Amino acid sequence: MKITVISDKHGNIVGTMRRPDTAAGCERSTHVVAGPGQLAREVDVPNDAANCSVEELHKKVAQYLKK
Repeated sequence: MKITVISDKHGNIVGTMRRPDTAAGCERSTHVVAGPGQLAREVDVPNDAANCSVEELHKKVAQYLKK
């Protein structure tokens, strides 16, 4: 599953969003924009990440950002 990750200048995750083409039943298109001092990245995470809490998701995503 591909997600967009917004992080601050210290590498802390500010937010995440599933790509619209991977969200079930999504008919509309949306996107996120990084603010000043932030960075937007797209990462591949395991599909089971969709079923975990926000805290768990951020921990899993943080591992992929270090790669």
